[in-house]
Amino acid sequence: MHDTRSDQITRILIVEDDPDFRQLLQDRLRAMGYRVQSALDRVQAVEVMRGERFQGMILDVGIPSRDGMDVLRKIRAWDQQVPIVMVAESDAKESAVRAIGMGAQAYMLKPFDVDELRRVADYWFRTFERPSSESAGESSLPGSVR
Repeated sequence: MHDTRSDQITRILIVEDDPDFRQLLQDRLRAMGYRVQSALDRVQAVEVMRGERFQGMILDVGIPSRDGMDVLRKIRAWDQQVPIVMVAESDAKESAVRAIGMGAQAYMLKPFDVDELRRVADYWFRTFERPSSESAGESSLPGSVR
């Protein structure tokens, strides 16, 4: 049966250059009921965000064409509301923590499990009543950071 409420489905943009990890995120988030679109680099991410509306973004710190931090800066220059969750390799934790100070809501270190992804996605992308000024630190969102 076709869902006539498709306009109410939460849309997530995944910005990840690793094809296997990107596919894993897409599959898991779709299974959780999210509508997912992806971008491979900074240029695609900014173009897609300017042209469409998303309720959240998962952004890799280490994407090519500059980096995820640059994408975060550019997005925050015109959109302060969309929740952005950074993902990073464990050796890039310092960059992920800096991203919180630049306007990201949370970060997850690779590898993370499906339960952690579900907790983070449900908290940041489905909870629209949360005050927009709320920001996640390492202690305010259990399971989103290590």
